[in-house]
Parts: sequence; C-alpha cells; structure tokens
Amino acid sequence: MRAFVVSFALLLLLTVPELSRGQEEPQPFGFSLTQWKQTLTEVGQLAEQSNLGAGEVETQRGRLADLLAEVAATKAGVQQSLDPLLSQLEALGPPPAEGEPPEAPDVALQREDLNERIASLQGHIKQAGLVEAQALDLDSRLSAVVRVAAVEQLLDRNPFPLAPETVVAAVPEFFLHLGELAGAPGDWWSRLPEDQRREVLFYRIPVILVFAVAFGWVARRILLARLGRRPDVADPTYARRLLGAIAEGFGNGLIPALIFGGILYRTVEGRSLFTGLLADMVIALCTAFIVFILARALSRAALAPNFPAWRLEDIAPENARTIARTVELLAAVFAVDIFFLLSLESLPVSQGLDSLYALATAVIEAGLMISLTRGHLWVLQSEAPEDGEAPPAAQETQQSKHRVWLLLRLAIILVSVATVAAALLGYTNLSDFLLEGLLVSAALVGGLYLVRGLLREIVGAALRTNLVQDKLALRHPTRSLIKFWTRALLDLVILLFGLTLLLPIWGVPLSDMLRWTGRALQGITIGNVTISVTDLLAGLLVFAAVIVLTRMLQRLLSQRVLPQTTLDSGVQNSISAGLGYVGIALAAALGISTIGLDLSNLALIAGALSVGIGFGLQTVVNNFVSGLILLIERPIKVGDWIIAAGHEGYVKRINVRATELETFQRASVIIPNSELISSSVINWTHKNKLGRVEVPVGVAYGSDVQLVMDTLMDCLKADSRVLTWPEPYVVFLNFGDSSLDFSARGYIGDVEWVLSISSDLRIAIEKAFREKGIEIPFPQRDVNLRDIDRLVEAIGERPARPAPLPGASTTDSGAGAPRSQRKPFSAETDVGSEGSGDGDS
Repeated sequence: MRAFVVSFALLLLLTVPELSRGQEEPQPFGFSLTQWKQTLTEVGQLAEQSNLGAGEVETQRGRLADLLAEVAATKAGVQQSLDPLLSQLEALGPPPAEGEPPEAPDVALQREDLNERIASLQGHIKQAGLVEAQALDLDSRLSAVVRVAAVEQLLDRNPFPLAPETVVAAVPEFFLHLGELAGAPGDWWSRLPEDQRREVLFYRIPVILVFAVAFGWVARRILLARLGRRPDVADPTYARRLLGAIAEGFGNGLIPALIFGGILYRTVEGRSLFTGLLADMVIALCTAFIVFILARALSRAALAPNFPAWRLEDIAPENARTIARTVELLAAVFAVDIFFLLSLESLPVSQGLDSLYALATAVIEAGLMISLTRGHLWVLQSEAPEDGEAPPAAQETQQSKHRVWLLLRLAIILVSVATVAAALLGYTNLSDFLLEGLLVSAALVGGLYLVRGLLREIVGAALRTNLVQDKLALRHPTRSLIKFWTRALLDLVILLFGLTLLLPIWGVPLSDMLRWTGRALQGITIGNVTISVTDLLAGLLVFAAVIVLTRMLQRLLSQRVLPQTTLDSGVQNSISAGLGYVGIALAAALGISTIGLDLSNLALIAGALSVGIGFGLQTVVNNFVSGLILLIERPIKVGDWIIAAGHEGYVKRINVRATELETFQRASVIIPNSELISSSVINWTHKNKLGRVEVPVGVAYGSDVQLVMDTLMDCLKADSRVLTWPEPYVVFLNFGDSSLDFSARGYIGDVEWVLSISSDLRIAIEKAFREKGIEIPFPQRDVNLRDIDRLVEAIGERPARPAPLPGASTTDSGAGAPRSQRKPFSAETDVGSEGSGDGDS
C-alpha cells in the first residue's frame, strides 16, 4: 500500500507541471525570435568546427528539429490569428478610389487598425520563415559533415593484404589473439570470488539454463505438433504450407534464438558475472549463434528441402537442398566472422591483420553469395508448361519476373565483386560495409517476402468468411476487387517498410529519413504552389467519397425513385446520367479545393484553350471531350465486341483521343472518339454476353412444314450451349423463289461463340434433314427464249438440246423442285430473262 501511495504521489508531481505548462500563456513572438536566433548562432558555431563527432552532430540536428517544430507551430498560430483579420478587412471592402467621396471616419480608423495588425502578423510570419530557412540550411550543412565523415571512414585504406610483410606479421598476430581468447575463461575464473564460483557452478546460471532449455523444448514440440509440417499430407494448400513454414521458423529458429538472446541480455546487463574479455566473447558467441540459428531456420522453413510438397515455391528438390546447404554454410561463415569481430574489439588488432582477415572473409562470403545467384537454382517447375505454349498473360508475367530476377542477380554479383576488390585494395571498411549490407539486405528481403505471403493469405481468408459473403452480401466480383486493391496496398506498405529498414543499412541515417518524411507530409513548395502528400491523399479521399455517394444516389434514383414516376425511360436515363456528370464535377471541384490549388489558374488554362480552339484545335478537343464521355458513361469498355466505323473486333484500349480496336484478323484500328460518340455503334457485349444465334435454312417446295420445324427445334434443343430460357424457337420466314425459308433461333450465354455454335447447328441440321429425307433445293432460274420459230428458220433446223452438266438441272425450272411441278420449255419469251418473262410460259 505504501508503495502504491508513493508511486501515485510521484505520478502526481510529474503530471502537475505538465498540466500547468500546457495552460501557460504563449510566449511573445519577440522573445521566441530571440531564442531561435541564439540557437541558430550556437549551432552555426559548432558546425564550423572540423573535429565535430557524429554524436555531437546528431545532437545539434535534434536541436534544429525541435526549433523547426516550434517555428512551424508558431507560424500556424500566427496564421490562425491572421485569418479573421483578413476576413474583417475584406468585409470593409476596398478603400475609396481617387475622386470618390471619402469613407466614414470610424470605418477609416478600423481599416487603419486592421492594416497595422495584419502587417505586424505578416511580418512575424516572414521572420519565422527566415528562421526556418536558416535552420534548414544549417541542418543540410551538418548532414553534409556526417556524409563526408562517413565517406572518409569508408575510404580509409589499410596495407595491401597480400604483401609478404603484411602476411608475415598478420598470421602470428592472429594466432596470438586466438591464444588470448582461449585463455580468457581461465583468467576470468581465477579472478572470480569463491561465492560467485559456487553460484556459477550450482545455482543461478545452471538453473536458468536448464529451465530455459526445457521450456523452449516443450514450446517447440507443441508448436510443431499442432502447426508444423505433416509428412502424411501429400498436397497441402498454400495457406497450410505458409502456416507450416511459419511454425517451423518459430520452432527451430526463434525459440532457440530467444534462449541465446536471454543470455546475451544478462551478459550486457551491469550485474552480469561475466567481465572483461570473456564478456566480449559471450556477447559475440550469443550473437553468432542467433544469426546462424535464424538464418538456418528461415531458409529451411521457406525451402523445405526434406518435404517437397510443403515448399512455398515449386523449386526442384535438388535445387532446394543445394540452396539450403549454401545458405547454412554462408550463415556459419558469417557467424564465425561476427564472433571474431566482436571478440577482438577490445584487443589491439593491427591494420595488416585487419586487412588480411577482411580479404579472407570477403572472398568466402562473396563467393557463396555469387553461387546462390546461379539461374538454374531458382527456376520454378511451373514456369514451363508441359503441354503447349503458355497464355500471353502468363508469358508476360514470367518475362517480368525473369527481368527482375536478372537485375537482382546482376546487382548481387556486382556488389560481391566490389566487396572482394575493395578488400584486395586495402579498403577494409568499405569491404565490410558492402558485405554486411548485402547479407543483411538478403535476409531482410527474404523475411519480408514471407511476411507478404502471410498477409496476402490472411486477406484472402478474411474475404472468404461467412461475415463477408453472407452478412455483408458482397458478390464475387466485388470481393475480387477488394482483394486486389487490399493486396496492392499491402505490397506498397511492405515496400515502404522495407525501404525504411534497408536504407539505414546502406548508410542513409534513419533521422534523415524521418525528417524527409515529415517535410514531405508538411508540403513541398515549388514556386508559389505547395504540394503536400497529406493534402493529396485528403483530396483523393474526398473525390472518391463524392463519387461513391454519386453512384449510390444514381442507383437509388434509377431503381427506387424514377421507376415510380411517369417519366419516359429515356428521360430517366438522362436524369441519372446528368446526376453522374454533376457528381463528377462536384467531386473534382471539392478534391481540388481540398488539395489547395488555385482555381484561377484553371481559368487561365481554359482561356488559353479557347484561344487554341479558334486556331484549329476543334477536332482535338472534340476527341478529348468524347474520350471523357466514353470513360465516364462507358457505352463501350475494354474487351467489348463492337462494330463501328465499318470495322468489327474487340476494344483493346480506350485513350483520351482515340480508341484502339483489334479486328479478328489481328489488325489494330484506331478510331477517333468523336466517331464513337456521334455515330451508331453495335456493342455485342455491352451489358452482358447473352446473344442470339440465327441459322436460316431453305427447303424444297412440297416439304412437310411441321416436320421441318420440329426437326429444327430438335437440333436447337440438342445443343447444350443453347439456353433453355429464353426458349429457342423456329420461324417460317417466307415463300422464297426457290425454297421455303425458315430460321432456327436460340439464345446462348456467350455471344462470342456464335460463329462456332452456328456452324455446329448447320452440321446437325444437314445431318437431320438427310436422315428424314428433307431436301434443300438449289436456286431455281427460268430461261425463256423469244421468237424461237425465226431462230429455227434462220438456223435451218431445231437445235438439239445440249446434254446436262453433272449436277445441273435437265429443265429450265431447276433441279430443286419436284418433277411434277417443273415447268415446260417456254418458247415465246425474252432470251436470258429471269422469271416468267412477259407472261407466255
């Protein structure tokens, strides 16, 4: 109870000054300006010193960051006081012009007072802006000091590592230091008091180690038994494989690493029993074990060399085992490197030994990294289809992956070669910097890849739950769209997070990144325009919200309100479309105003555009506006099958000026948007892909009409692609010149298959007609000859009838008609005329 009262009293004592400080009156601007200038003077004097350390530089940059935050807060407060005064001055109106009657004395006094106060506040804002500019300049100078110092340290050169004198001096020195490390435990034990020796051997340390190992072993067994890989599962899903990989990584990596982490923490802590060189060795050993265990566990979790079915990527089993062994060897070499580097920090190591050791480790580790970049190791088994060629979309995706992987391999090889070259030339610090950056970056990218897969799977699983599908009633296309954009946003967040972790590894200070992010969020000033990321995001959100609200209102009008009125359907559609245009204009205006752009500039642009229209841009502007209408109203969309401007094909791309149409011959037709707006367009797939297939067919006169219609209906119903609703039907079209004309009509779910279905129906109809004896006639033509008697007299004899051609009619009435209905030869008609001529047939 007493401890609680004391804690409460201390908390109250700490809180009261903060509350009172928050209620203090703001300091006068002159006092704040004096303090700012004093801080700038002190930091500027320190920045002129040549021996300024990195820690002192960060301290002074922190002071400048605090100053900039205070200046920004002061400017915001002054602006808040200035805005009402400007509104009051605007309410008074402009002062009287020359020649006009003077204004009232009270109004003149108020105007003068407002002008003075406004001028004073505007002066404060300008002075604060000057201080802000000076602080930013000092911060840039200090940042340059840090960069120059870092570059000088990286370019610090040691002796040539392969020089004979360097090798002769470095090798004995290395073994001397190994002896010192080997004797460190004995020296520490000899200096340890008797009571602490008993504690080390029998009490605290053994008990803690036994408890930690037992707890870790039990936790690992439980985790792997419940969530780990199971050899009896032959084909696990990706989610199950990912969960198994995470369980393996935690069980075989994180839990053992936590044990060594606890030892490391107890060693670093001030009350540790380990002191001197042995403490450095324990810290180095724990760090090395943590690195090796995590690298080995994560590589085996992702690659699963002994469980091919549980592998996250379908790499060949032998390649997975090779990659896993190489990663383990690389982790072991890196762990040994870490152990020696941390252990020898407190020992006097010569530059020759440092240079030779850096070359040896660089050659081994860089060689292992280069061996991991061999292309055949990372070829996925699913990238080469077994049967036929992959689809164009899959080919494009594979080519993109191959390009990215090629660039990544090239970067790894170049950095590895640069590491060895730097170590060979004696630039030990540069070699260590490149090598550590490469290894840590590779491990970080691999970990982020696993995290990305986990988050993407969580998004997919969340959208498959009953809550989303049933209670929220989200349809599959909507869920797919939400999943795509959510995963895209997660990829962006992971990319930004990865850059935040990677850039400090490669020498970009985290403090600089935070300052850059803060300045970007506050706004970047270009001329008289300030661009702020937060304002842009807010403008986009406002625009999207107004668009969504407009769509909801359109749906409400078109489905609930307008159908209850007596308005024509065309008027209803016009009202709904007009609301959409108004909503888009309103969304654009609100979004622009939220961003903070000056609309007067848009008026200037509109004026210039109107002048350009007068000089011949009417067509361009017409196509531009038509393109906007196409994009907004969407009478056609990408993928639609349309007939426009005498061309037929699929819409591939809708640009602002023209639309690209790909014909069935794979030719690209560029159609100006104005033609699509001003001319009729046939869109086969506008609302849906439902379409009707029509097969016209003619039969010989004298055929059984009902039998023909029943046969055609049977052919329609026999094709499973013809829908049962709407029902198919057969139409008796006409009494043709040579046949009785019918049309078999049915609806299909995908109109893009109309040609194939029509062909199959014709084949089925021809077969059915043949089986039932229904005749499909040839075209009939009657040839009548006029003045046949005079022709006979001129020739001298009646001409013999020529022999009929194979398959041709033996009379003038055509072979398609029955023999009883064929007409006799007509003698007194026009030669070469069709039909019955002048009536004498």
